[in-house]
Amino acid sequence: MDGPPLPIAAVKAAVCARYGLPAGAMTGPNRERVHARPRQVAMYLASSLTGYSRRRVGLQFGRRHHTTVLEAVRRIEALRLTHPEIDTAVAELAAELSNPRREGFAPAEGA
Repeated sequence: MDGPPLPIAAVKAAVCARYGLPAGAMTGPNRERVHARPRQVAMYLASSLTGYSRRRVGLQFGRRHHTTVLEAVRRIEALRLTHPEIDTAVAELAAELSNPRREGFAPAEGA
Protein backbone atom coordinates (compact mmCIF):
# COMPACT_ATOMS: atom_id res chain seq x y z
CA MET A 1 0.00 0.00 0.00
CA ASP A 2 1.26 3.48 -0.79
CA GLY A 3 1.04 5.75 2.23
CA PRO A 4 -1.12 5.30 5.30
CA PRO A 5 -4.01 2.84 5.27
CA LEU A 6 -7.50 4.10 4.68
CA PRO A 7 -9.26 4.52 8.04
CA ILE A 8 -12.25 2.25 8.57
CA ALA A 9 -14.06 5.30 9.98
CA ALA A 10 -13.78 6.94 6.53
CA VAL A 11 -15.43 3.90 4.93
CA LYS A 12 -18.27 3.93 7.45
CA ALA A 13 -18.81 7.68 7.00
CA ALA A 14 -18.90 7.42 3.20
CA VAL A 15 -21.40 4.55 3.27
CA CYS A 16 -23.62 6.34 5.79
CA ALA A 17 -23.59 9.46 3.61
CA ARG A 18 -24.42 7.44 0.49
CA TYR A 19 -27.38 5.66 2.10
CA GLY A 20 -28.54 8.53 4.33
CA LEU A 21 -28.01 6.62 7.56
CA PRO A 22 -26.81 7.80 10.97
CA ALA A 23 -23.31 6.73 12.00
CA GLY A 24 -24.75 4.34 14.59
CA ALA A 25 -26.26 2.21 11.83
CA MET A 26 -22.82 0.75 11.10
CA THR A 27 -22.32 -0.61 14.60
CA GLY A 28 -25.88 -1.10 15.82
CA PRO A 29 -27.77 -4.36 16.17
CA ASN A 30 -30.52 -3.54 13.64
CA ARG A 31 -30.89 -6.39 11.13
CA GLU A 32 -33.46 -4.72 8.88
CA ARG A 33 -32.25 -4.67 5.29
CA VAL A 34 -32.24 -0.86 5.21
CA HIS A 35 -29.42 -0.98 7.80
CA ALA A 36 -27.90 -4.40 7.20
CA ARG A 37 -27.18 -4.05 3.46
CA PRO A 38 -25.24 -0.76 3.78
CA ARG A 39 -23.37 -2.26 6.76
CA GLN A 40 -22.43 -5.23 4.54
CA VAL A 41 -21.28 -2.84 1.82
CA ALA A 42 -19.16 -0.98 4.38
CA MET A 43 -17.63 -4.23 5.68
CA TYR A 44 -16.92 -5.31 2.10
CA LEU A 45 -15.19 -2.02 1.31
CA ALA A 46 -13.33 -1.93 4.62
CA SER A 47 -12.10 -5.46 4.06
CA SER A 48 -10.96 -4.81 0.50
CA LEU A 49 -9.66 -1.22 0.73
CA THR A 50 -8.09 -0.74 4.15
CA GLY A 51 -5.65 -3.63 4.38
CA TYR A 52 -6.91 -4.50 7.87
CA SER A 53 -7.74 -8.06 8.90
CA ARG A 54 -11.33 -9.25 8.96
CA ARG A 55 -11.03 -9.52 12.72
CA ARG A 56 -10.10 -5.85 13.02
CA VAL A 57 -12.82 -4.83 10.57
CA GLY A 58 -15.38 -6.77 12.61
CA LEU A 59 -14.29 -5.07 15.80
CA GLN A 60 -14.85 -1.68 14.16
CA PHE A 61 -18.40 -2.67 13.22
CA GLY A 62 -19.80 -3.25 16.68
CA ARG A 63 -17.53 -6.11 17.75
CA ARG A 64 -18.77 -8.41 14.99
CA HIS A 65 -17.02 -11.72 14.44
CA HIS A 66 -14.60 -12.06 11.53
CA THR A 67 -16.91 -14.64 9.96
CA THR A 68 -19.65 -11.99 9.81
CA VAL A 69 -17.27 -9.83 7.78
CA LEU A 70 -16.46 -12.80 5.55
CA GLU A 71 -20.18 -13.42 4.97
CA ALA A 72 -20.69 -9.72 4.13
CA VAL A 73 -17.86 -9.86 1.60
CA ARG A 74 -19.26 -12.99 -0.04
CA ARG A 75 -22.80 -11.60 -0.10
CA ILE A 76 -21.80 -8.28 -1.66
CA GLU A 77 -19.61 -10.05 -4.23
CA ALA A 78 -22.62 -12.18 -5.23
CA LEU A 79 -25.04 -9.25 -5.24
CA ARG A 80 -22.73 -7.19 -7.44
CA LEU A 81 -23.21 -9.81 -10.16
CA THR A 82 -27.01 -9.73 -10.08
CA HIS A 83 -27.94 -6.25 -8.82
CA PRO A 84 -26.56 -3.40 -10.95
CA GLU A 85 -27.56 -0.78 -8.37
CA ILE A 86 -25.38 -2.44 -5.73
CA ASP A 87 -22.50 -2.85 -8.17
CA THR A 88 -22.72 0.84 -9.10
CA ALA A 89 -22.89 1.97 -5.47
CA VAL A 90 -19.90 -0.17 -4.47
CA ALA A 91 -17.84 0.96 -7.46
CA GLU A 92 -18.62 4.63 -6.83
CA LEU A 93 -17.85 4.35 -3.12
CA ALA A 94 -14.59 2.53 -3.84
CA ALA A 95 -13.55 5.24 -6.31
CA GLU A 96 -14.45 7.97 -3.83
CA LEU A 97 -12.55 6.30 -1.01
CA SER A 98 -9.51 5.56 -3.18
CA ASN A 99 -9.07 9.25 -4.00
CA PRO A 100 -6.58 10.60 -1.42
CA ARG A 101 -7.66 14.16 -2.20
CA ARG A 102 -11.23 13.53 -1.18
CA GLU A 103 -12.79 16.01 1.19
CA GLY A 104 -12.19 15.29 4.83
CA PHE A 105 -9.42 12.76 4.27
CA ALA A 106 -7.19 12.62 7.27
CA PRO A 107 -5.62 9.28 8.11
CA ALA A 108 -6.61 8.43 11.66
CA GLU A 109 -4.67 6.35 14.10
CA GLY A 110 -6.39 3.08 14.95
CA ALA A 111 -8.95 3.59 12.17
